[in-house]
Parts: sequence; structure tokens; C-alpha cells
Amino acid sequence: MWIAFNDAWLSIVENRNDEETLLVRARSKQHLLNIFPKCELFKDETADYPYRAYIDREHVANVVSERLMKINYPNFKASVKDDKLGTAYSNIWSEIYFFYHDER
Repeated sequence: MWIAFNDAWLSIVENRNDEETLLVRARSKQHLLNIFPKCELFKDETADYPYRAYIDREHVANVVSERLMKINYPNFKASVKDDKLGTAYSNIWSEIYFFYHDER
């Protein structure tokens, strides 16, 4: 699952070795720490998401839920303060818009 927070882009997948935890991955160390500041992260230089942490499923669900409950903006892209991340999100928005444009 990809999750686009206004201060982090994460990829979250199963931990193949432990069904109680998830592998939370990021391309930016800061993105991972923005959402899970106390995680024990490690770096895999060979991976497309080099910054990683195994985190309890319930904790991941609780953090994501808390972030949802604290949404206080009417426009997601405008809430992104990091220009580089905002540009990436705008590019994603455009791709999805044009992909589904014919269905309108």
C-alpha cells in the first residue's frame, strides 16, 4: 500500500517473516521518521525504498487512523509544505487525472 501523507510518502507491505508486523518503507529517511519517529529503522542500499522499519501492524493502523482524524485542510496538495514532495504529488495527480479522464 502506498500512503501519501502531507509530510511523507510511504510504502507499506507485509513482513514475510512475521504476520504481526508490517514492513514500512520510504525513499526518504525523514519521511519514515515524520510518521514513525521512534521506529528502529535500517537502510538497505540495494532497495528502491532504502529506509525501512518493521512495525507492529496495530501501531501502523493506529498512527494512520490518528492522522486521518487530524485532517484539518480542505485541499491535500495545498497542505504539503515540502516543495519537492508537492511536485511529486502534483505529478501523480496529473497522471491519475488523465488516466481516468475518458471516463467522465
